[in-house]
Order: sequence, then structure tokens, then C-alpha cells
Amino acid sequence: MPDLNGRRYWNYLCAYKISEWGGKPEPVLLQRAADLKTTLKETLWDPESSWFFFRDDQGHRDLRYTIQMYKLFGSGVLDPEQESGLLSHLNENEFFSPFGFHSMSKLDPAYDQVDIDNGGGGSCTCFPPQIAERLYKAGYCQQAEDILKRILWWGEKMPYWGDSIVANEMEYRKDTPLQCTLDGVAVAQCLLFGMLGIEALPDGRIRVDPHPPAFASKIRLKGLQMLGKSFDLEIDGPKFTICEGKRFFQSTVGHPVILE
Repeated sequence: MPDLNGRRYWNYLCAYKISEWGGKPEPVLLQRAADLKTTLKETLWDPESSWFFFRDDQGHRDLRYTIQMYKLFGSGVLDPEQESGLLSHLNENEFFSPFGFHSMSKLDPAYDQVDIDNGGGGSCTCFPPQIAERLYKAGYCQQAEDILKRILWWGEKMPYWGDSIVANEMEYRKDTPLQCTLDGVAVAQCLLFGMLGIEALPDGRIRVDPHPPAFASKIRLKGLQMLGKSFDLEIDGPKFTICEGKRFFQSTVGHPVILE
């Protein structure tokens, strides 16, 4: 499975970083990550379809156009060709509809409108914001914004969010006991850590590098508490201001601010 193995690449990198912090670096973890990246490229990437093959235990390969592949963005496992290829499928013929992001491409033979969460008709509530956040962090702000603008209706039409939401109409999955899902917090994470570009650094500092969307030129966030700090962030067009207690920082989009 290219999606799960691709995410394992990032796990190896994180495990290595932890070993470094602990004073006992394990270079073998970096080698495993590098070998895995090479294997994915050589055995599963299909340049003709700009997608990854799935391979079963018998060695048979098949193309499954699933939303899960977009969770690899920002991990480092994809090269520029693969990123460009995967992004080429983000269109209204395949993964997008006016009201969301489909969990499976509409062109995939296994697409099932009734199977909302993973079969195509929509997606699990957490998937679109998780992917938008990854795209922001990977530098694909326009594509991330395209996802967000399709799901703005969630906040306007629904008092709470169930486990999965339809993509091609304003509807949600009703045949589930999970009518209020905790993973809806992924939307807040996307806005804070993706669109607003707030990052908690390992040394205790905070980096703020916002990417304001075209649909909201003015944004204000008050009282965000992180790493013992409390600050406000205000964005007005290309300029943004941070207020932390009696300290004020002013900058422009593309020029991040570091809070010590």
C-alpha cells in the first residue's frame, strides 16, 4: 500500500529526530527512510497515470485513486514529479465537487456514492482539512485554499459534524452512530497550523507565517495560547500584526515572525 508505506517514511524521520534529541542518534532510521522512498519510486510509481500502484501479496498491481495519497504531502517522501502528478488529479472530474473532496476519484471503477467516508461519495470529516494543512505546509497554498473554500458551508449549515460529509451536495452521512466526531478538530488544526502558519518549534519558540486566502483578506485570532505564550494575530491584506502582551510585531506575508 503506497499510502501507508509512504507515511512510514515520515515516521522513520521523526523517530530519528527523537533519537537525536535523546543523545543516541540512530542513522539506520534515516537509511530505512531513504530505502523506502527509493522502493516506492521504483516499484509503485506509474508515470503514465501520474499515480501510485497498489500491490497485493501475490504481486498483482492495480491503480486505486484514493484520497489517502494526498496525506503524503509535506513528508518529504514525494519528489517533484510525484507531487505534480498527484496534484494533476485535483479537479472536478476526479476528486473535487462543489461541496467537498471525494474520498475516491469519481473515475475509479470502485467509486460508490453511498459509501461516503472512504468509498467516494464524500469523505471522513477529518480528511479534507488534514490534506489542506499538509498542502499549506508543502507550499501548495492555492490547492489548499481550493479545498477549504469547498467546505466552508460546513460551518454555515451544520451545528456539529458527523463522521463523514458528502462532497457533491450539502449533506452528511446519516446511517452512522457517529453523529458528532472529535476528529472535526482537524479543521481548527488546518486553520491554525496550515492557513495561519503557526508552528511550535522544538526549542520553545513559535514561528508565524500566515497564508491568507483570497476569500478572507482580513482575519483576526485572539488569545491563542501555546508554549506558555498568549498572543493575538491580525491579518489585513498583505500585512499582519502579532500582539504578545506589551510586545508588537509587524510583518508582511512571506516574511515570518519568530516569537522568542
